[in-house]
Amino acid sequence: MLLIIDKSKRGRDTAAEMFYYMGFLSYPVSPEEAISEISGIYRAVLFNSTDGIADLDDYISRLRSVTDIPFFAMGDFSSPHFRATFSESSYSSTVALGIAKELSLLGREVFGVYQASGFDASADLGEARYLGQIIPLTKTERMILRLLLCKYPEPVTVGDVLKYAYRVTKRPEAASVRTHISIMNKKFIRKFGKALTISEIGRGYSIAIRDLERILEEV
Repeated sequence: MLLIIDKSKRGRDTAAEMFYYMGFLSYPVSPEEAISEISGIYRAVLFNSTDGIADLDDYISRLRSVTDIPFFAMGDFSSPHFRATFSESSYSSTVALGIAKELSLLGREVFGVYQASGFDASADLGEARYLGQIIPLTKTERMILRLLLCKYPEPVTVGDVLKYAYRVTKRPEAASVRTHISIMNKKFIRKFGKALTISEIGRGYSIAIRDLERILEEV
């Protein structure tokens, strides 16, 4: 996932929407929110704008005290704080590819690649696959699958799905999440004979890797 930082709510939300349309998981926050939000789920940080951050050096030092993931920024400047910067006129696809390339060069998990145990829901596919076969999921269902893959083996709560897998401006009620996951399981059972997820009481949903390993053994 990508953490997007911008003082402007409109700016950060717009950036997150653009990445969503391309199939990339991202989450927009203000500079103040970023300190508590950042975690191991994120592959990189993108400063959509550094405007409004009074002491950038001090702020980045505080972020660095809790993470060592690469930082990127939008803007026509260079800075030792950022692995790379991108012109503000750059297309979102150019930024996404640039971040992915730099992460690959660093030998880190690549932004936009969502793979595990026979699954591939990477953003550049435009679809989701299991053992090379297409899983007939909608765009929203693919985003949920990407989140499940991103957090595995940790379970994903309904709150996580609402927060990370939907557009910022189009978050539904909690019941919609449960409906989506139920439909995803039904589609997966029809094609592979096993449910896609398991539900852990009080913890959330996770991919049923152990059950699905039996399918791998039969291939």
